[in-house]
Amino acid sequence: MTNRLLISLIERLNKGKTNGLIHLRPLTELVDFAKVWTEKPKPTDNISFPDCAYKFYFIKNQEGEYVATVLDMTRDLHWLVLNRHRGKGHLTNALTKTILPHLFQDREEQRVT
Repeated sequence: MTNRLLISLIERLNKGKTNGLIHLRPLTELVDFAKVWTEKPKPTDNISFPDCAYKFYFIKNQEGEYVATVLDMTRDLHWLVLNRHRGKGHLTNALTKTILPHLFQDREEQRVT
């Protein structure tokens, strides 16, 4: 998963153009959990990895604009914060208050790099 693709997902959400490939569930006012497909599934796709949806968390600022994302790769987390929103605490707050507690409901440990 490239940074370019992560940025494009955030931009799609902010434009409201998800084409049915991003399904959101709010966890808090500022963090949504999502299942994301990078391509429209085909009837012949396997319903398990690698053809299944990716698990994401999308982070919003106080104005409701999506500013960051965290990809749950099960054994690791990969995140991206849009350049203009870095250094404002969006990721740190989301990780400590919402994302890690959500992940620890089903896991005993989580690797973060």
